[in-house]
Amino acid sequence: MSFSLAENLELILGGALLLCLVVVVSFKFVRNRNVKVNADNGSAAINGENSGNITINHNKEK
Repeated sequence: MSFSLAENLELILGGALLLCLVVVVSFKFVRNRNVKVNADNGSAAINGENSGNITINHNKEK
């Protein structure tokens, strides 16, 4: 039994449709993500002490 994409047009169309759907859904999730990190009166340190006020806002657009 031979398996070739050139002989299976339905398989090519189904794969292209699935790829487009994955790209659209991924773009929608990435576009709706909005994260802000602000450090006032100082700097935000990952390792060590933080100086100042750190505000994190996460807004999800609908």
